[in-house]
Amino acid sequence: MNLEQLTTLKHKLVTANNFKETWEYFFEHFGGNPHFLKMGKRVTSPLLEAIVTKLGQELFQQSSQANHLLLTEIEAYHFIHGACLLEKHIVTLLFFTDIDMGLFAISMEEMEISLIRFSSMKIEMNNNTFLSPFVSHAIN
Repeated sequence: MNLEQLTTLKHKLVTANNFKETWEYFFEHFGGNPHFLKMGKRVTSPLLEAIVTKLGQELFQQSSQANHLLLTEIEAYHFIHGACLLEKHIVTLLFFTDIDMGLFAISMEEMEISLIRFSSMKIEMNNNTFLSPFVSHAIN
């Protein structure tokens, strides 16, 4: 396994019109590799938790909460990946902290997976900095 392929994954994430190709690249090169899944360190991310919650609210048109959010960071590549439950649906995600962009996949009904690329935006007000999540594009 070559971690430099995370750079290719980042490029695909930024330039993709078809998020399925980006998601498949991740799973072909990393997601199915038990060694990769053990790499990195467990982290928490209030930003990613807020993003998952916001995406859940938009998808289900009701209050949602990410449950059992488990995130792993490979710090040298500014990369976080993980999974959680959202309204009884399995969510997997990847996120590059240096570009504040990621990809969210949620299992829907009848084997359908929705893929959503998302970003965060830094907002500064009264000497406080906030990171605001927003969805940039969604494809089913």
